[in-house]
Amino acid sequence: MKQLKGIAATRHVLVIDALRYSLHLEKRAFSSLRRALRTIEKSDDGRRHPAETPSITAIGSAWGILDIVHRLRGLITQIAGLAQKNPEVQLFLRKTAQTEDFRNIYQHLNSAISRISGKTNPIMGVISWVTRNPQRSITLFLGTATADIEAHTVAYDTWEHKFAQQLLFSAAKKDIELDKLHASCLRIEKFIDDWLEFKGYLSREDTKVSIIRFQIKQGYNTSLNPATPNDGPPVS
Repeated sequence: MKQLKGIAATRHVLVIDALRYSLHLEKRAFSSLRRALRTIEKSDDGRRHPAETPSITAIGSAWGILDIVHRLRGLITQIAGLAQKNPEVQLFLRKTAQTEDFRNIYQHLNSAISRISGKTNPIMGVISWVTRNPQRSITLFLGTATADIEAHTVAYDTWEHKFAQQLLFSAAKKDIELDKLHASCLRIEKFIDDWLEFKGYLSREDTKVSIIRFQIKQGYNTSLNPATPNDGPPVS
């Protein structure tokens, strides 16, 4: 990722940095989700329950994606000089609008649970996806089953004889397609990079990770008497 240049206002730098790094975090979260789902696929023999670790990773990554994309929606509207009526910005906001509902569910579980009535998904959500075999899907969820807890898999198109969705996440009584959400992030990332380049805000230098190192050295003597042991520097 290229460094920023030519932006005088610190606030504007912070907004763009937050947006660009959030886009990178979304990609990492989506990759983590995909790896966890593939791990579950490989170990699934149709008889055993999936291992808990990749299952928790998958659910956690799904919620992470939703949280990041919700944050992106707020950040993109704060970029100085970027017209909010730009078709790419408007498309991104439309395609990701549903994340606000999911983010509210997750962020306000303490109050959301009391408002749930009737049939509902497991509280941490359900992931359904099409495997490497395009004629097979898996639905995954965690938690204790009751008479009112239910889950559904990806829709199947009986006319086309194929699954109509590829990667579906369901929570409370809502569904969202995570692969399409990820595609929207990839598209807006390219648009933002092109816009920054057009505005002259991108340096030729890559960003560098900054680090501050501090080490306390033990065992040296600061006493007036060299023969007197000392455990550290004098305290005044």
